[in-house]
Amino acid sequence: MLRSADRAAYDAAVAILQLLGHGTAGSEPERHPNAYSPRTLATRWLCSERHVRNLIKRGDLPHFRFGKLLRIKPSDVDDFERRNVVRPE
Repeated sequence: MLRSADRAAYDAAVAILQLLGHGTAGSEPERHPNAYSPRTLATRWLCSERHVRNLIKRGDLPHFRFGKLLRIKPSDVDDFERRNVVRPE
């Protein structure tokens, strides 16, 4: 069972995603970019860019470089999300 603070954070994240038009009934399916930057992925996951970069640095999130820029393939994002899903009890 989620603690009340965890549940409140989860409910807030769901509300934000609905306001942004994600996951609402009748909305368009989410379009994936060709590759995510750490910043766009942090926005998607509602976390900091530093957290995404730490996941990359630890080797938990595969990435590639496009010149000097870090990029993450959508398929790697999907795999990471499947492996790290948190289900409410």
